[in-house]
Amino acid sequence: MIFRPLLATTALFAISGLSQASPTITSLGASARTIAQGVPITYSIKGEAMENAICALQVRYGDGTSTIRHMDWGKNIKFPLYLKKTYAKPGKYTASVIGVKSGKFLKCLGSAKYSVLVTEPPVAP
Repeated sequence: MIFRPLLATTALFAISGLSQASPTITSLGASARTIAQGVPITYSIKGEAMENAICALQVRYGDGTSTIRHMDWGKNIKFPLYLKKTYAKPGKYTASVIGVKSGKFLKCLGSAKYSVLVTEPPVAP
């Protein structure tokens, strides 16, 4: 008996076409595969059904730093989402994006990775 109202509500949304696709991360890209140390790189995150989602994305840059972006309704976040990062040391870094919970809500689905090579800065003549 307790579940009847919930089932009826779920059925109503399905019948009326109000169901929405789950927010899903589809790719992570960047402005370059190779970048000089100290030069900013721009990462781009693409996804499906992300703009009206109630979830969050965690971006790990591969150097021990990370950031979380909440996609909660009303924040007016557009996709693809662009994030800038500057690496302090040369090396190969694999950035990743994963879905995480935003408060008590479900997490975004999917994940993606992208590797970049950070080189020594050019030497002035």
